[in-house]
Amino acid sequence: MKTKSLLGRKKANSGEVGEHTKYAQDNMIRKLKPYFKDSLINLVNLNIQKYIRFPNNMVNGTRYKKLEILNINQKQVKDISVELNRELLGKTIKEFFSVKISGNYSNYPENYNALLIEEIYKNENGEKVRCILEKTILESLKYFRMDEDVYYDPNYSCLKGLEKSFIDFKKELLEKNNEKYANDMVDLIKNFEVIYANKRSRAKRVKKNL
Repeated sequence: MKTKSLLGRKKANSGEVGEHTKYAQDNMIRKLKPYFKDSLINLVNLNIQKYIRFPNNMVNGTRYKKLEILNINQKQVKDISVELNRELLGKTIKEFFSVKISGNYSNYPENYNALLIEEIYKNENGEKVRCILEKTILESLKYFRMDEDVYYDPNYSCLKGLEKSFIDFKKELLEKNNEKYANDMVDLIKNFEVIYANKRSRAKRVKKNL
């Protein structure tokens, strides 16, 4: 009698590729989202440092050595569900970073990013950073991948520099992976919102009364 193999598992020497590999779309999305999130953090912080001076580096009555957007908790980044990512694309960068910060920052309040963003909106020199914060995730993604309708529109010029992250990402993909994987990842980036528009939401499990 033949025994059934585990679903999705392949023998190491079989030459086959299981579903749950780095080529699986879900895993590629899990790789893309943190990279894009970090690119947005770097863009915002670069412009904070370039354009804004905070009196005594104070935020909500507390003085900090350096004022910058901190890494956020991973809920929005790790979640690949249809509902959350459709909603995420419509969020502004301000909303995206106004959630609780990562638990790694023990010397900061969990709402530190939200407090810093409030100070940016009060600052007379914060116009350039506010321009970035008001853009949606989808708009910034389109600039990142250099879509012509956004990339060449002066209204989005405050996002300048984000496209360099995309160029660097493509180079990194080719250096560390084969061409197929790199091309598949670029296709994912180029069609991210279409992919989620066409995805079906998973039906919620109904708990049975025992």
